[in-house]
Amino acid sequence: MYSNRESSAKTSEFWTIFGQYMAPILSAEGVKTQWLNYATGVKDLFFRMKVVGVEASISIEVVSRDLEQRQFYFQQLEQQKAFLHTVLGEEWIWKPSQATGNVDLAIISKTLPGVSISRKEDWPRLISFFKPRMVALDQFWCLAKDAFQ
Repeated sequence: MYSNRESSAKTSEFWTIFGQYMAPILSAEGVKTQWLNYATGVKDLFFRMKVVGVEASISIEVVSRDLEQRQFYFQQLEQQKAFLHTVLGEEWIWKPSQATGNVDLAIISKTLPGVSISRKEDWPRLISFFKPRMVALDQFWCLAKDAFQ
């Protein structure tokens, strides 16, 4: 078991290495991109990568406190579901409403069980999980974002 400090250091080290690994990859529009803090340009709509416990996830999250806005964005995404899954090359889980803490959100996600950010031997699997999906999300967003503006 790691102390909080050791765990935090490993987490920071992983995300730094992942960021460096992704840095030379240009977006679908051919520009340099901040992959770890991907900017969708739409308030309350985020692409997130997480590793919690022994599970990694990548997701599209709609975090608007306004239920109607959240539902509208989710419906816009649902209209492009087939296209999204084609670009991703796989199907993701769609949840129009999920409570996390004191925030409700709509989430579309894919998970990878059995990995931990604390185990360096899992880092290649984590990178192999996140990289192609993040690049695919960018490709999707490049073509789909106008529907949200």
